[in-house]
Amino acid sequence: MAILVDADYGLLRQVVETLTRNAVARASMVLLSTTVVDKQAILDIIDDGPGFDEDILPHVFDRFQRGDTKGSSGLGMSIAKTMVEAHGGVIEASNRSEGGALVRIRLPMPKGS
Repeated sequence: MAILVDADYGLLRQVVETLTRNAVARASMVLLSTTVVDKQAILDIIDDGPGFDEDILPHVFDRFQRGDTKGSSGLGMSIAKTMVEAHGGVIEASNRSEGGALVRIRLPMPKGS
């Protein structure tokens, strides 16, 4: 089943690439999963890495926030949030109970979908 959203392809691709690269830099397994819930397209980026430091987690989307030395400027997550919100969506980050991190993007689906 295809999931369609009304989005700027280049911007949304940049978001997915940034989040996936962040996960790959810290984990040995990264899974991208999609689903639809309540007329929202949901994309989960799941990894088996160390997860987010609990002190940093509330600020993970702040500009220049870095969780470790494997990142670069600390702007990627902030830019991703701005791009998702520009599409009317929401982005969330959490730690998985079994270990690793989860970044979830929720985007509205076009009317009639």
